[in-house]
Amino acid sequence: MSKILFPIVALFLYVSHIAAQDRLSSALRKYNYVEAVSILDSMIARIAPDSLSAVANKTELIELALQKSKCQKKLQRPDNAAQTLASVLQYDRYNIELMAELADCHTANEDYDSAMMLYSILAVMQPDNVYFKLCKAKIQYHIKAYEDVVNECKSILAIDTIPDVLYMTGNCYKQLGQLDSAMTYYDKLLTLNPLSAKAISRKSDILFKENKFDEVLEMTDPYLKEVSDNMEILPLRGLALYLKKDYLKSLQTFEYQQELGDDSYTVHYYLGMNNYMLSRWSRAAKEFESAYRIDSTDVKLVCKLADSYSYLPGRDALSIAYFDKAITMMQPDSSLMKTIFDRKATLAFNANDFKKAIDYYKQSYDYGKTNISALLSIGYCYECLKDYKNALSYYEQYKKIGKPGSSGYKYVEESIAYVKAELFMLE
Repeated sequence: MSKILFPIVALFLYVSHIAAQDRLSSALRKYNYVEAVSILDSMIARIAPDSLSAVANKTELIELALQKSKCQKKLQRPDNAAQTLASVLQYDRYNIELMAELADCHTANEDYDSAMMLYSILAVMQPDNVYFKLCKAKIQYHIKAYEDVVNECKSILAIDTIPDVLYMTGNCYKQLGQLDSAMTYYDKLLTLNPLSAKAISRKSDILFKENKFDEVLEMTDPYLKEVSDNMEILPLRGLALYLKKDYLKSLQTFEYQQELGDDSYTVHYYLGMNNYMLSRWSRAAKEFESAYRIDSTDVKLVCKLADSYSYLPGRDALSIAYFDKAITMMQPDSSLMKTIFDRKATLAFNANDFKKAIDYYKQSYDYGKTNISALLSIGYCYECLKDYKNALSYYEQYKKIGKPGSSGYKYVEESIAYVKAELFMLE
C-alpha cells in the first residue's frame, strides 16, 4: 500500500508545483505582483513548512524568496522585501544575489549603515565588481562622506571611465573646497561629452566665483547652438553677459528664456537689472514688480524697484513707499534684538565677565527702552566691578522711572544706600 501511495503523493506534489508555477508565470506576465506574492507565499509554505524542510530545500527556497522580494519591490515595499530576504539569508550567508538584493532594499529604506556593511562585504568578495563599488560610492555621497567617495570613485575609474563617476568625483572635490581638482574632473567629463549640461553648470559655478565670465561663455555658447532651449544653460549665459556688462545681449538671453515659458524670479530680476542698466526705467520697474510678486523678501530688489520708479514722472509717491519699505526691511526687529542681547548679557554675567555683560545689557536697553530691569542689571555689574560711581548712576536712572513699591524699586533703594556708603568710605 505504502509503495503505491508514495509515488501518488509525489506525483500530486509535482503536478501542484507545476500548476503553481504556471499561475505565477501568468501573474508576472500581467504585472499582477499582489497575486504573485500570494502564490509565492503558498509555494514557500509548501516546500518549507519547518526549519528542517527549509534546510533540505534551501536552493529552491532562496530562489522563491528572491522572486518574492522583487515583486515586493515592484509594489514599493522595500521594507517587506528586506524581511523576506533576511529570513532566508541564514541558509546561505554568502549568497551574493541575496546580499546584493538585501543591500538594495536597505538603501531604499534609508538604512545606510546596513546597506554599506553588505556592499563592503560584496566588494571584498568581488573586488572588480563596478556595480558594488558604485553602490558604496552613492551611499557615501548621500551621507556626505566626500573623501571616501573620491577614493571609491578613483578605484572605479581605474576599471572603467564612467561619466557619472567623473561628475560625482568633481562634485565631491567641489564640496571639499578643492576647486582645481573639481575642474579637472568636470573637464574630463566634458571631453567625453561636450554637451553635458550638468558639468557645464557645476564648472560655471566655480568660474563665476573666479570672475572668469568669458570661460563660461566659451562653454555655454557652443552648447546653446546645439540645444538652444536648455533652461539650465540659458541663465548661465545670461548671467555671464550681465556680469561682463553686456546688458543688451544679456537682456536678449533672458527675454528668450521668458519666451520659452520661464516665468521665474531669476528671469524677471535680470530682465529688470538689464533694463535698469540700459536706463529703461519703465521696463525695469515692470520686471522688478513681477519679481517682487514672486518674492518680496529681497531688500536689494525693493531698492531697485523704488529707484526705477524715481525716474518715472508721477511715480514719486510709489518710489517713496518702496524706499520706506526697504528701510523697514533693513531695520532689525527690536524685540528680537533686545532678547538676543539680554541672553548674551546673562551668559556673560554667569561667566563673571561683568564688562562684557554691561555692554550687552546696554545694547538690550537701547533696543527696548521699556526694559528698565537692564538698568538695574548694569548697576549691579558696575557694583561687582567696584565702580560705585557708575553703579550709582544707573541705579538712580532706574529709580527715576521705576515703580515705587515694586521689588526692583526696593532693591535699588537698598543698593543706592550701599553704594553711597562705599563711595563715602573711599572719599
